[in-house]
Amino acid sequence: MLTRRIPPPHTQVVAFIKGTRGAPECGFSKTLVACLDECGVEYEVVNVMDYVYNPGVRDAVKEYSQWPTLPQLYAHGAFLGGSDIAADMHARGALKAALLGQQGAQ
Repeated sequence: MLTRRIPPPHTQVVAFIKGTRGAPECGFSKTLVACLDECGVEYEVVNVMDYVYNPGVRDAVKEYSQWPTLPQLYAHGAFLGGSDIAADMHARGALKAALLGQQGAQ
């Protein structure tokens, strides 16, 4: 079950990516990590390619969000989108506000 594998509730921002924070395994994951790092907010990463520690998460997160692609970004329990949406929000200056839970950030 996906809810058993996601980081604890005190984690406000979670990125489900291919790879790790230090070694993303695809360009989209690398873009998302770069956006998050530039925002300077605390976040957790779940490596959907780690079948030992995160079995089934790759498919479960796509089902949960009804979004067919990875990576996926969540803030305060809400699905924000993939790397393209995060990059667009970052370019407009709205990503950091959304990650911090500020109103009107979309």
